[in-house]
Amino acid sequence: MELDAEIVAAVRRAIADIRQGVCGTWAKQPPNAPLFLLCQHLLGVPSAADMPSGELLPYFDLFWDTAGQICNDGSLDDSSAEDEFVLLWDGGKVERPKANSLRLAVYRVDNGLSSEPAAAAAYRDPGKRRLLHVCAELARIRADGGRFFISGDAAAAVSGSKPRAGALAMKRFCNDGVLRLLYKGSLAAHKASEYMYLEDHKEK
Repeated sequence: MELDAEIVAAVRRAIADIRQGVCGTWAKQPPNAPLFLLCQHLLGVPSAADMPSGELLPYFDLFWDTAGQICNDGSLDDSSAEDEFVLLWDGGKVERPKANSLRLAVYRVDNGLSSEPAAAAAYRDPGKRRLLHVCAELARIRADGGRFFISGDAAAAVSGSKPRAGALAMKRFCNDGVLRLLYKGSLAAHKASEYMYLEDHKEK
């Protein structure tokens, strides 16, 4: 069976969340919390949201092979973890799908769940430092070699500046060798620019 690349990417984002300790920030942390998190990420993928649990088991395996070693406290063996996943998915108890990487990155930055990248120290403006921090977090969330998407308007909103200032900040980061522009976004095509984060993203 050939795995769907978009669903695999969601699984990798779930694994990245586990590594970042996202479940540890929840008020309640039952043994199935990592599987709940996986379901949230899967629900954020349209092609996965309506799939029966049986068809998602290969993606569960991909997740549990890594995440199970990181977060399992010994209360779940492989078979029990699979049962928990199927019951969660089929029970319809999982809400708030994780589909907006930017929103998640901003949340992590604003709640102290990630460390500011060393490169941010070079910038005097707090908004610009926050923007670069969010860019670094986006690169970690996507787990795709430092690649991430962000529009000029979104960059402005993150930095608390006017739209042109947000786009200029992204150009400055590229000029300084912190980011590399891979694809220039288009308003007409409704596509955000794609960047690669070149520093620090491998350290966390």
